[in-house]
Amino acid sequence: MIGGKIPTSRSRFKEAMAEMNIDSSMELLEKCFGLSLSDQYWVKDDSDIEWKDINFFENDFSEDMGNLLMGQIDYTDDLDIFSPDNSSDGNLKKKWKIINGTRYFLKGGNSFTNQEPFNEVVATKLYDRILDSEDYVPYALIQENGLYYSACPTMINTFEKLVSAYYID
Repeated sequence: MIGGKIPTSRSRFKEAMAEMNIDSSMELLEKCFGLSLSDQYWVKDDSDIEWKDINFFENDFSEDMGNLLMGQIDYTDDLDIFSPDNSSDGNLKKKWKIINGTRYFLKGGNSFTNQEPFNEVVATKLYDRILDSEDYVPYALIQENGLYYSACPTMINTFEKLVSAYYID
């Protein structure tokens, strides 16, 4: 499987796809070579393009798609969709962001109280007390446009793959 793909049930996704005149999340994923920040798989076309020149681990990417899906910007014809946000699975609002050279995964909440980001931080504080630092991924709170999001640095690098516990029997 190349990366994940955005489920149609994610908030604002269907509207964004209609505005961009894209028929499926797979079509959106293919426009970015299937690149993600959770694995190193990609779709290489007939061009001379190389992994080292386009992968999101080592190269900048646009935040437009993530900002669009988070409701932080409106669609425009010059929207840059070259982003790992096209391969982020799951229903919560989320996006990737580069902060001081580090790739961070930001997640919002779905509930009326936006509780989920705070839960991630509370869990981090608990893990900090009972686990070694290499045994968990720390989350912090980030505020953007008056809303709170949980944020963690990317969990892998160019030599690792993230496998969700959901896929393990």
